[in-house]
Amino acid sequence: MFKGTLGAAQKLCAQIGCEVVETLVIIELVGLNGRTRLIDGNHFTTLFQFTDADFEAMAANADQVHLPKDE
Repeated sequence: MFKGTLGAAQKLCAQIGCEVVETLVIIELVGLNGRTRLIDGNHFTTLFQFTDADFEAMAANADQVHLPKDE
């Protein structure tokens, strides 16, 4: 069973006869276990991984984030 956008894209490619040789994601949310739902998790590259602990740390420091003001 394929869930998620990336798994669906891989399934679609396989259905039309393509071979998925590599998968690249910019941000992987480790807690969702999306990698385990892919056709071949061995050919998978991620640039940034975020765990639940990372999100907790970001939330704890959210008051320190300074966004630019509209001019």
